[in-house]
Amino acid sequence: MTEFNQQVVEAAERNGWTLLHKGDTWQPGRTGRGVIVGYEPWSGPDVSAVLRLVGRGDIEQIAIFVLDDVDDLWPLDSLMPGAPQPLMKPVAAEYRYGVWATFAQGQAVVDLLDHHT
Repeated sequence: MTEFNQQVVEAAERNGWTLLHKGDTWQPGRTGRGVIVGYEPWSGPDVSAVLRLVGRGDIEQIAIFVLDDVDDLWPLDSLMPGAPQPLMKPVAAEYRYGVWATFAQGQAVVDLLDHHT
């Protein structure tokens, strides 16, 4: 089982987020906005980036996964359809009406999550 940071698990339970485990797939909803974030649970900056999503009423669908679990058997494109391969962590993709709209990695994830409109 994936080891999510406890703060992220609690935020997910309170806010109705989807926690994705190795082997899961994710498809963005056809209505509204969706954000998926891949992070490292041991990284304070990554956890802080994920927790920026708490209370965001402007995002209808939020999914979280642990980047260490992504490999050849659980490819990133099964989670972030249409998004490019990342070079830095954390990673995030925004979808609007089921279509990939924005991709961010590293510090740009914080900017994306802070300015998500």
